[in-house]
Amino acid sequence: MQASQALTPELASKIDYLAVLFRAEFCDARVDLNPWLIDAETQRQLDPHSIDLSFHFSRGNVGLACACVLMQIRFSERLL
Repeated sequence: MQASQALTPELASKIDYLAVLFRAEFCDARVDLNPWLIDAETQRQLDPHSIDLSFHFSRGNVGLACACVLMQIRFSERLL
């Protein structure tokens, strides 16, 4: 699932709040709600019950070993 596939306003709100929580802790992070390519092969491999978010950091942040973090969050049936 990509963020653009949120079926209800409640689910879209939960996805947005996850990004807000992460940015509250890492204020220089830039969130990407759709980190994957939009092609047929990639779309076939996406899990319909999870969402992937990526967070990009400025390279000047000394405490990080990488400049990007990919997070996958699996939703329970009650949230879908």
